[in-house]
Amino acid sequence: MNPCPRCGGTDVIERKFGFFAKIGLAMVVVFFFLSFLIPALGIGGVIVGLVFLVFAPFARQYYHCKSCNRLFKLRS
Repeated sequence: MNPCPRCGGTDVIERKFGFFAKIGLAMVVVFFFLSFLIPALGIGGVIVGLVFLVFAPFARQYYHCKSCNRLFKLRS
């Protein structure tokens, strides 16, 4: 597995389409219901969640280091 560029740790997991799609969908649902209480925050959260959903199909080769909690993409 690829080492982390920040800490050099080898406890790295790969993040793909499903991870970002789940985050985006969860954000849309939570902030949609929050928009009834705090409209500005809810609408902003829904927009960010939709950005995650649009970004998800293009999320290839992202890695997450469990040691330093960094999300990074390898450069070729």
